Amino acid sequence: MKIVILGIKTTVLDEGAKNVATNLSRALEQLADTLMVHQRKAFSPAFLLSARRFAPDLILSIHGPSPKTVLLLLFLKLFLSRTRIAIIGTQPHGGKLLLVLLRLLRPDYIFSQSSRMHALFSKAAACTRLLPNGVDTRKFSPPADPDKRIETRARYGFSADDRLVVHAGPVNLNRNLELLLQLHRQGGWKVLIIGSTTAPYVPELAEKLQAEGVTVINEYVPDINMIYAMADVYVFPVMDPGGSIEIPLTVLEAMSCDTPVVTTRFRGLPDILPASPALRFFSSGEQLAGTLEEVIGVKGNREAIRHLDWHNIAAMIIEYTQQCGIGKP
Repeated sequence: MKIVILGIKTTVLDEGAKNVATNLSRALEQLADTLMVHQRKAFSPAFLLSARRFAPDLILSIHGPSPKTVLLLLFLKLFLSRTRIAIIGTQPHGGKLLLVLLRLLRPDYIFSQSSRMHALFSKAAACTRLLPNGVDTRKFSPPADPDKRIETRARYGFSADDRLVVHAGPVNLNRNLELLLQLHRQGGWKVLIIGSTTAPYVPELAEKLQAEGVTVINEYVPDINMIYAMADVYVFPVMDPGGSIEIPLTVLEAMSCDTPVVTTRFRGLPDILPASPALRFFSSGEQLAGTLEEVIGVKGNREAIRHLDWHNIAAMIIEYTQQCGIGKP
């Protein structure tokens, strides 16, 4: 199969949608012939000439979708007349206009990432299916040497005995980080927040958190896997639907490191991840505090997430699109 991938490839993996595009494109490269392009460069004569010569079976859009994405796909569908269209609903936005344009485009496949969006997308595409995000299970794994966990804690100013909650994501107002501040105020928990260098950043919020003793690091951390591994619990407190992509990668990454996770029922998470002793959902600050006590030291998340390796997700995309008659040999 020949696939044109619309997405942004990056080496700084601290933003959800770009992280999905980078990891998924790498996995697809091992299974198909691919040509990747940034959406902003898709109208360039150089790309259009390359795409015409490439003669793809499928154009796969990873970011969004948004109304602009759909209009771009409509143009490419007309320009490459025999090419089929597939969309991954990583972070849909555009409301009713998006749905109107999707019905106009009538893509061959939409991979939704939450049951809510699946119900909406099913009215606008020939084939639809719920598809989770993936995780690099090799990078995100428990350290072979237990001492590494203690060494990493010391590097960031924490002791082996500290009860440590970690969160990774943009330091901005739609992430509900005040809930983590409440944990810190209640005592008994240290809190570490790893921010993003590519997503919106609110300095006033970071200063407020730091003034009360929360550790905030707003720089790229290549070995974020060690941060997950040194945590007692990873907490995802986001409630605002605009606060993250449909299936937050940090939850999957922490689980792959076999770290207990406590999270809100954010978008597609409860659709792909059943609650378990090591993965718990919460809806209030009071419930969060009590749940943290119950999950410390509980294992099992890595086994629960192992099948979501990016290679498996890429294989699913090829299998499902071929079942819909796209790119069959």
